[in-house]
Amino acid sequence: MEDRSKILASTVDTLFLKIESLNLNDLTLKDIYMLISSYGTGRNDNPRILETLFNKVYEDLGNASIEEIVNCIYTSARLYIGVNDDEYTNVKIYVERGLEVLKFKDFGDEQLGVNLIWSLSILKIESSLVEILFKNFEEGFEEIKGMHLRQLYQSYTLNPSLKVSNEFEIRMEKEWIKEKRREKKSSNKHLEISKTLDLMGIKHVNEFEEDVDVHITLTSPNSAFKYTRDLIKPTEDMNDGDKKIALEFDGPSHFTRYSNRSLGHTHLKYNLLSFSYYVIRIPYYVWERIPFWASMERQRYLQRLLMTDEVLVFSGKDVSEYKKLGGGVTRFD
Repeated sequence: MEDRSKILASTVDTLFLKIESLNLNDLTLKDIYMLISSYGTGRNDNPRILETLFNKVYEDLGNASIEEIVNCIYTSARLYIGVNDDEYTNVKIYVERGLEVLKFKDFGDEQLGVNLIWSLSILKIESSLVEILFKNFEEGFEEIKGMHLRQLYQSYTLNPSLKVSNEFEIRMEKEWIKEKRREKKSSNKHLEISKTLDLMGIKHVNEFEEDVDVHITLTSPNSAFKYTRDLIKPTEDMNDGDKKIALEFDGPSHFTRYSNRSLGHTHLKYNLLSFSYYVIRIPYYVWERIPFWASMERQRYLQRLLMTDEVLVFSGKDVSEYKKLGGGVTRFD
């Protein structure tokens, strides 16, 4: 399966290179809309191409269909572009103007409405459309598909101003709980991290019920989290003894293909986890730089990442005390 994935990735790379050599003036608007969607699906965040594509479809916004506008906004959310960076000003302008156009459109497709709500939750954009669409969904919530209910529940959780009936909320929550309770299997990378934590004497739970890769509670016997504990500010529902860490391993599917930009669904997950957890992320491109046989180096890395103040003793002369992570120029930073 891994070999097939590599072949597919190589094919996708070749196709994108071919696209970038095209004269965009020779393409129809339909072609451009399809290209924008393909960049989202392919996790390709090429600013030069995407800015040009979004600028071209912006000129035709008045004639665009609901599907075309929503798919463009969905691509922006999936790639997490046009949010807080200056590279994607055309994307940001398109999303803002596209939402204004959509206010005068009649949504008749469940998938498009859900995708728009989900996208705006990721982009953290407030729009009256969200409330309108939620009211429409509430009227026929018994017919909504399971996956769509989960997406709606995520958005509902992140938007405290939204009000829905108890029946609709319960229906969404039941579907979300069912999803969280699905059987999960730890990947090899998760098991490597778990084994390293065992060597460090840190108690933890793998694949915790709240869809957490590695769950750590900052209470005895995990008494070595002096620095981390001070960083976590308890919420109204959390006292000092409830402080928890969600240690998340981010594999390649959490990032764009060429720039390691975190994808929208990753931001969404961690925004949801942050209600109950202090989230600490391990990017695959950092973890995989450490040789599989270098267990002491892995422990040093996690010691710095988790900010544990307990001295690691590997031998009489080889010990490791906590210090801040460096700039990442080498794997030893």
